[in-house]
Amino acid sequence: MSHGYIRVEKPADLAACALRHNPGWNLDRVNAAMNGSENNVTVVLEKPIPVLILYGTVVVDEKNNVFFFDDVYGYDKLLNIAFKKGYPYPSP
Repeated sequence: MSHGYIRVEKPADLAACALRHNPGWNLDRVNAAMNGSENNVTVVLEKPIPVLILYGTVVVDEKNNVFFFDDVYGYDKLLNIAFKKGYPYPSP
């Protein structure tokens, strides 16, 4: 079950990339902020970054193997209901 968090493999690198247009915010400063004594540091981005988050319960790898995962949010049930109604499909 998810608690709404998104896991990131290299959070400092991601933060440095997001802050690349903010003067003075390089990887060293990001690491210092992440490891510092302050619990929260707020930085306003100089340039907005579009973010696309996808949620899927099926993945196909490069060898065409299909993998199914539990639908912890119950979205597949809603999708099946919409598909059963047929075209044109309702907007979410």
